[in-house]
Amino acid sequence: MKINPLTLNFINPDLEKEFRRHYFQVFLKQIRFALILAIIVYTILGLVDLQFAPDIRDKLLFIRFGVVLPVCVTILGLSFSAYFPKIMQPSISLAIMVAAIAAPVVAILIPALGVNYIGLTSLLMYNYTAIKLRFVAASITGFLIFAIYNILDLLFIKTDIGKLIEVDFYLAATIAVGMFACYQMEFYLRQDHVKNILLREEQEKVDKLLLNVLPASIATRLKDGDKVIAESFPDVTILFADLVNFTQLSANISPEELVNILNEIFSEFDRLAEKHGLEKIKTIGDAYMVVGGLPIHRVDHAQAVADMALDMRREIQRISSLSLVPMKIRIGINTGPVVAGVIGIKKFIYDLWGDTVNVASRMESQGIPDQIHVTAETYQALQHGYLLQERGKIQVKGKGEMQTYLLMDKVSHPIVR
Repeated sequence: MKINPLTLNFINPDLEKEFRRHYFQVFLKQIRFALILAIIVYTILGLVDLQFAPDIRDKLLFIRFGVVLPVCVTILGLSFSAYFPKIMQPSISLAIMVAAIAAPVVAILIPALGVNYIGLTSLLMYNYTAIKLRFVAASITGFLIFAIYNILDLLFIKTDIGKLIEVDFYLAATIAVGMFACYQMEFYLRQDHVKNILLREEQEKVDKLLLNVLPASIATRLKDGDKVIAESFPDVTILFADLVNFTQLSANISPEELVNILNEIFSEFDRLAEKHGLEKIKTIGDAYMVVGGLPIHRVDHAQAVADMALDMRREIQRISSLSLVPMKIRIGINTGPVVAGVIGIKKFIYDLWGDTVNVASRMESQGIPDQIHVTAETYQALQHGYLLQERGKIQVKGKGEMQTYLLMDKVSHPIVR
C-alpha cells in the first residue's frame, strides 16, 4: 500500500480508486457546507456593496451576483447529481479560482478600490483547508491563482514593483503554509484509510474464524456482547459419525497421509453440511457431529440429516475405493429436545447437551459398519419418505432396551405404512 510522496496517490490503482470514493463520501457534506458558507458571505458582501456610488456598486454587484455566486450555486447544485464524484475536484477548483481572480478584476474595473489582498489570502487558505480539495488539485489551484494575479497586475493594475514583490512574498508564504497543511491532512487521511482497510481485513479474519467454530447467529450475538448464550430446542435431529477401526488402520500409514485423508473426508462432510443446511458442531479424532434444526428452526431437520447421512456413506465408499486404506463409516441419528450454548472463555465451542445427544451417540457406537442406525423418534419423522429396516430391540447403555432401525435409502414416492 505504497504512496507516491509527491502526488500522495496510492501506487495501487484499485486502492487509489477506493480512497477517492471514500474521500467523496466522507467530505461531501463538508464541501456543500463550504459552498453554502461562501454563498452566504458573498451575499452579505453584496449587501455591503450597496453603500458605494452607483458606478462602483453596479460593477461590484455584477462580479459578485453575476459571476462568483452563479458559479458557486451551480456547483452546489451539481453536488446533488450522480456525476459530481467525477467532477468534484475540478469544479471546486474552478469556484475558488473565480472567487480569487475576482479580487484583481475588481482592482482593474475600479482602480480606486485596489486589490483586496486580505480576501485573496483568505481564499487561498480556504482553498487548502475548508473546501477539501486534495493536495494536488489544491496546489495547482493555488499556483494558478498566484500566476493569474501577477499577470493581471503586470498588464493592467501595474502595482509598484516593490509593493508587488512584498505582496507576492505573503501570497507565496500563504501558499506554502497551505500546501504543507493540505499535504499533512491528506497524508494522514490516506494512512488512516490504509489502517481501516487492514483493520477491516483483520476483522473479517476474526469473523471467519468465529464462523468456523460457531453458527453465524451465535457469532453475531457474541460480538454484540452477549455473555451467556444458552437455548432450549424442543425438536432437533443429531448425527454422530465415526470411521470404523480408523485408529488401527492409521497405524499402517504415515502421519501426513493420516491427516490428508481425514482432511479430505471432513472437508467433504463440511461441504455436505452446508449443502443440506445443517450445523456442524465438532469433530473429535475421527468422529463427526452435526445437527439439524438449530440455531434456526426448520421443520424438515430429520429429512435434511437423513439426506446428509446417505451422502456421507456414499462419499466414504467413494474415497475408500480410491484409497489404499479401506474405510467404513458408522452413523447414528436421534431426534428430540436439546439444550445448546457456548461454553468456555478460551477456544470456546458451541455444544449440545441432553438425553437426545447421548442416545444419538449410542446409536453410532452400537451401530453397524456402513449402516445408518436411527431411533424410533427419527423413524417416526422419516418413515413416509425413506426406506427403513427394523433392526429390532437392542440394549442401549443408560437407556435399557430400545427399538431401533436402519436407514437404507430415500424413496421417490411417499411410503404408506
